[in-house]
Amino acid sequence: MANYRTIARNTATLYLRMIFLMIVSLYTSRVVLQILGVEDYGIYNVVAGVVTLFAFLNTSLSGATQRFLSFSLGTRDESNTRRVFCTSVNLHILLGLLLSVLLETIGLWFFYTKLNIPPDRHRAALWTFHISVLSSFISVARVPYSALIIAYERMDFFAYFSIAEVVFKLLPVFFIPLLGIDYLIAYSLIQLAVTALVALAYIVFCNKTFSPSKYSFIFEKSIFNNMLSYSGWSLFGGVSNIARSQGVNMLLNIYINVIVNAAVGIANAVSGAVSGFMNNFTTAFSPQIVKSYAENDIKGYHELISRSSKISFMLMSIVVIPMICRIDDVLYLWLGKYPDFAPSFTICTLLAVLVDSFAAPLWTAIGATGKMKDYQIAMFIICFLVLPYAWIVLWLGLSPVYCMMGNIGANALMLITRVAFLDKLTNFKPKRYLISVVLIGCCCFAFSTAVSFLIPNICNSRLINLIFTTVISVLLSVIIYSLLLLTASERKYLKGFIYQVVRIKK
Repeated sequence: MANYRTIARNTATLYLRMIFLMIVSLYTSRVVLQILGVEDYGIYNVVAGVVTLFAFLNTSLSGATQRFLSFSLGTRDESNTRRVFCTSVNLHILLGLLLSVLLETIGLWFFYTKLNIPPDRHRAALWTFHISVLSSFISVARVPYSALIIAYERMDFFAYFSIAEVVFKLLPVFFIPLLGIDYLIAYSLIQLAVTALVALAYIVFCNKTFSPSKYSFIFEKSIFNNMLSYSGWSLFGGVSNIARSQGVNMLLNIYINVIVNAAVGIANAVSGAVSGFMNNFTTAFSPQIVKSYAENDIKGYHELISRSSKISFMLMSIVVIPMICRIDDVLYLWLGKYPDFAPSFTICTLLAVLVDSFAAPLWTAIGATGKMKDYQIAMFIICFLVLPYAWIVLWLGLSPVYCMMGNIGANALMLITRVAFLDKLTNFKPKRYLISVVLIGCCCFAFSTAVSFLIPNICNSRLINLIFTTVISVLLSVIIYSLLLLTASERKYLKGFIYQVVRIKK
């Protein structure tokens, strides 16, 4: 019951955060697109993408840090938690330096030789690249502090920092025309300044709140080796994920132009905002899954995985269905004019995120075991195949939409593979999960989507039609999922979960 209340409280906090972030982030994308223009917006996405291409190193260690901190807290050994934290800080500083060197050598070579940048914007794009490298170093260095906040499940402060970050990234954008410098460079400097201020806020808060965050140079060789081994295998997953996202983005730039990159940027902005529903729920339940495994409560560990998968997919579907049915209205109301391929790209990325919402508890559960080698090799192979697939599609002159569709198939195959590995590691019973969670969930989604497409326009207003479709679709989806996907005990659990959320909000 205590864990259940904790997840409810954290979910309520993170969802309020997510709603605000989604609104501000989408509005920021609109403002930035209008101020920079389609060409500079596409340039920023592809140049910043080069930096992201190498940031998989940070992603790997970030997951390792959260896992080891949560596991240590589950064993209730504060001295070990401090050793883990200090070792992770040293590791991230080392990683940040390594990442910067890679970006300013291999990344710079890629910038000069492979990217399709208009000649008159080359200088501004180069400045944007260097500024993004510095922002990446700061982002790497702050990871142990954000991981510590999540491990302690202090989601209220995590939400406050996130809200402050997006607000500070939005407000200065309006003053870009007044700064008297290149708009693209000015926008990059704003991102850098905000990243540095938020990192400082994380450090100050952790130092005042959590005793393990008092940093001193502690180099625990065994902890360092375990984290490096764990993150080293996670590196395979990071490489393949970047290959199929930023790698495909680079191929689209090479074979087509920056206008298509702008469409990808819009699709990623929408899917990123929507996936906040999944990410926030994942953030809320992840520490509990890791701690359950650390306490050897395997039954509770399995129950939490299945329930979390169902609720994660259900929450994501409720958001995705009306957006798919009214994608043109969504983009028109958000952006006014938008690049070609933006609607189809957005639908593909939303469906890929929806498939991944099943798997969110699975990758946390597998990470809790610490046995990553075979799992990450399998993820690497499946995910990396999207890149040659996209190259073949573009080489044959087919529509770039097929490139984006590859992510859906890859996510589905990775879901099945994760279930198989979880069964191998913890005797998870995959057949039961795939039928009661995945198959029934997909049938509910297909039925809800088909009915939602039949909802008629009630007037000539795009906004009113979108609101009407959303309301009817949400009510329909909640009824269908509650009756067909959730068991009686899970409906009772969800009812109590919502009750806890409402009490917390009051």
